[in-house]
Amino acid sequence: GKAYASTESPVRAVFHNGNATSDSFYDTIKFSTLGTSTGFGELTQKRNGACGGGNAVRGVFSGGYLGGSTHKNTIDYVTLASEGNAIDFGDRTFSGSYSSSASNSVRVVSVGGFTPSYLNTEEFITIATTGNAQDFGDMTAPTKYGNATSSNTRAIYAGGLSPDASTYTNKIEFFT
Repeated sequence: GKAYASTESPVRAVFHNGNATSDSFYDTIKFSTLGTSTGFGELTQKRNGACGGGNAVRGVFSGGYLGGSTHKNTIDYVTLASEGNAIDFGDRTFSGSYSSSASNSVRVVSVGGFTPSYLNTEEFITIATTGNAQDFGDMTAPTKYGNATSSNTRAIYAGGLSPDASTYTNKIEFFT
């Protein structure tokens, strides 16, 4: 399957197996060992196209797509030190999929996506406390399938598919 959403701690990486059958399982690998991934647990709902982020303690998976016009606003979290099923964190500001996330030790910011229209939305959650996402601002243009990454102070969002569904952009945006 495709690994649409991932997060990591200094010890392990956890990734959601989103695929065409829209599953809810996620796997882990430990950085100190070689070998195949092993099961870690299940999200609260089946979906693909989710995004992930987190800090050294908690991993967060948000949004996703179930098929037809069913997009999710669900946010789940896992405690990275122990295996187990995800727990409900709260809700996104919209139901959507194919967003990208960037995180530091305090926040996860989700950017762009699809609802069935393309999004220019930026939203954030505070990792240490559960609750609903909050609006963070807007991108310069709506896209989906972009990539996001961050340092402790600045995040960037690069690329993505434009609303005409035929053009990938080479634009890079940043936010603090």
